[in-house]
Amino acid sequence: MSKQYVFWRTQKGEPYKINNGKYAPSALLEQLGKSQIDNSIENGFSWHLFDLPNFEFIVCSMMVILDPDGNELNETDTKFIGQKAIRSIREKQDNRSKIDPNKLIQTANKEAAKYFRNSINEYILITSLSVNELPLRLINVNNCQISEIKKSDKFNYPESLRDSFNESLLRNHLTSTNYLRVKVKTSGRSIFEASEKALESLSFLRGLWTLFGTINKKTKRFSSKKEEPIGVISIGPVHTLHHPDGSSATDLFWYEPGYLRDAPIFKPSNGWEGIKKEQQIAIRKLKKHPFGSIVERLIMRYAEALDQSNLDQAFLQMWSILENITDTIGANYDKTIERAVWLYKDRNVAKEKLEFLRFRRNQYVHSAKTSLEGDVVAYLMKHFIDSHLRRLIFNEMKVSSIAEYGNFLSLSTSIASLERSRQKINYALRLRKSN
Repeated sequence: MSKQYVFWRTQKGEPYKINNGKYAPSALLEQLGKSQIDNSIENGFSWHLFDLPNFEFIVCSMMVILDPDGNELNETDTKFIGQKAIRSIREKQDNRSKIDPNKLIQTANKEAAKYFRNSINEYILITSLSVNELPLRLINVNNCQISEIKKSDKFNYPESLRDSFNESLLRNHLTSTNYLRVKVKTSGRSIFEASEKALESLSFLRGLWTLFGTINKKTKRFSSKKEEPIGVISIGPVHTLHHPDGSSATDLFWYEPGYLRDAPIFKPSNGWEGIKKEQQIAIRKLKKHPFGSIVERLIMRYAEALDQSNLDQAFLQMWSILENITDTIGANYDKTIERAVWLYKDRNVAKEKLEFLRFRRNQYVHSAKTSLEGDVVAYLMKHFIDSHLRRLIFNEMKVSSIAEYGNFLSLSTSIASLERSRQKINYALRLRKSN
């Protein structure tokens, strides 16, 4: 039996591993099957050939492809594999036939197997960080090696980037930035896999540095500009991929669309030593963590949320992270708030703060009304995220999943009630052991 790599995505974004087509986009697949020749008006709408790329993109986005190690494949290669499978089926079957969801998964699985048989090549991604130095000469993160670029290193920009030098933002950054230029040794079966792995390793590292460098610290903004992110460590606006010899691996380059200007250089007030130690411990802990990859993804999302220059967007992304952490996606926000404040000594104060944040969320989502004090709202949201992220990393509660962490946060806050529960559990254990 061949290994299964391709699955439909659940509403929570997870791979659905039961082969019954439950989360398949059946209506879209029916239209994809017809769209070669069917340009007639149906129920007031006309489906044309130019709709095909949009349909294909949506269908491919609803697929999850897991690599042999169980990690999700990047969006670009997933799209390529999905498109090949869709077009292969459409070429072979009757033009008016619906594309069968299970057949598409099987065909995409064969394409994915071909992709995973490709050789893994080494690359180097070049970018920059808004830090004064790296805490270590060489940092190993998720099979990537991050280090400072030496004066002797020679990396040629691709022609497409050199042609873009007339664009002032890029030119100003590349010619006069104070950011630290860094290189990330990475690898992949494609340039997209290699670049995503490198950028994710940097997001993960920036998330750890930000968490350990700012947790429980009051942060002041020294600028009145509302569009500036609240994150303290930014990534440069442009990234290029190279072969190990320094030559360009592709004429493509990656660009941060939200970049407006260079951020201040981050210099820890007490030096890097404390952050470095916590970073090293956290990386070791997460390697043995029962759901370490999920926690790492949350840390990446945390770093990327803090990158947002639109502070309302940053706040919404962090609220989404809080829903993930408390395992309340799709639940009512009363449950999210009750679980999020469980950790706090003064839960009433914490609850009222989160009720305020819920009001701000609803105000923005339902009325498109932005906050006058967007930085205050974003910092307050960050405070709640920080408390939970640190506990998840070090797994002080000894849980084995996000769901179990959420259940832990659902326990009573009454000491008397917890004592009664412990007595019952101890009795149950003695009873079972005596059988």
